[in-house]
Amino acid sequence: MSVSQIGPFPPIDTLREDEGDLAGMMLDELYTREHFEQQVRGSLHQKLGVAVQQEDWSSAAALLQAFVDCWPVGAMIDSARQRWATEAHGDALPVLGRAANLLTLAHGWEPMGAGPWPMPDRDWIQAHEQTARGAFKPWELPPVTTVKADQIVTRRADLVRQLVGGDVHAVIVDGTPIQSPSVALALGEFRMEGLAQVAVDTYGLAGLLAPGAGTFSGCLRPVADASNDGPLRPMCDGILLPGPVRALREGTPRTVGWLLWDAPIAPIPVAPTAVAVLQGFLDTTSLQKVAQTLGAPLEIVERIVKQLVSAGAMAGEVSE
Repeated sequence: MSVSQIGPFPPIDTLREDEGDLAGMMLDELYTREHFEQQVRGSLHQKLGVAVQQEDWSSAAALLQAFVDCWPVGAMIDSARQRWATEAHGDALPVLGRAANLLTLAHGWEPMGAGPWPMPDRDWIQAHEQTARGAFKPWELPPVTTVKADQIVTRRADLVRQLVGGDVHAVIVDGTPIQSPSVALALGEFRMEGLAQVAVDTYGLAGLLAPGAGTFSGCLRPVADASNDGPLRPMCDGILLPGPVRALREGTPRTVGWLLWDAPIAPIPVAPTAVAVLQGFLDTTSLQKVAQTLGAPLEIVERIVKQLVSAGAMAGEVSE
């Protein structure tokens, strides 16, 4: 079975009987809440442990951020996939793009082509070829042009003219540009003048279909105020991990608590004691029982609970 171009965007050509829609297979099987909860989280957590044990701090930092991002990505991925398949919505692409980063790290696949999109290995493709669904309705991509990395400066004026005139919406660079002021100037002009250049630089050809696509962090919202009524209860997950990200990069990790919402909310690092208190309310609503179980003074546990309620990590009425 041959495969069409990859990435979370409709293939240019319609399916033939002997051709599979790889983009469709990947969206159906990989870009799902179920896959992230059942496979990606576990794989990233295991790889994080190995990276810390081997003192591979750069990898550990990336894996930590990827692991905690599994919560907001998992909460948004199904909706993003459906919106993208229907109308290539710009709000969906940053979620799919971050999901691609996580899939790359979790499965050990390499990105292929422009953008973050991982190419599954042959074993995965063969295992899923029988479930390949029909292709998306073919969409026509806006025009682009390609320039070799060593010709960026010499062709700059002509390429900028094409971008300004709308003849092309972005420039695809073939190869790795050298680092020089003249190259940086040219690339900056491409991003300034190209209608879809920034999106293409970030998301590959998929950016042509959503030139206004933003960033993953822009898809996240603040924590909503929690209710002060009813019994005390957790509103998110809490987990202890080595971190934080910056300390991992520097090779000086410590144990950090993380508050993780099943919602488009950024993970929040907290003191480990806050996670211990949060987890204490998984089996009870009693402040006194949690304090007793933790062997901590009631007034300290109550103060932490009030902080968790204020942060939206718990809800309920705080009373002795």
